[in-house]
Amino acid sequence: MNVRNLAVALAAGVVSFLVVAVSVTELLATRIWPSAIVGLPAGALAGLVGFGVAYYVLSRER
Repeated sequence: MNVRNLAVALAAGVVSFLVVAVSVTELLATRIWPSAIVGLPAGALAGLVGFGVAYYVLSRER
């Protein structure tokens, strides 16, 4: 396991979590009161997918 690949994939996961969670929460803030209840799980799912895809792409043999 390459530590660099893991660190970059983790950073990609965190960034995708933050972008999706904040975006969904802000888009829904005017429509529903507990918008964070929808935004945080959506961000967590996006973060997991972002981490998995980034790690897979970085760890493939060239």
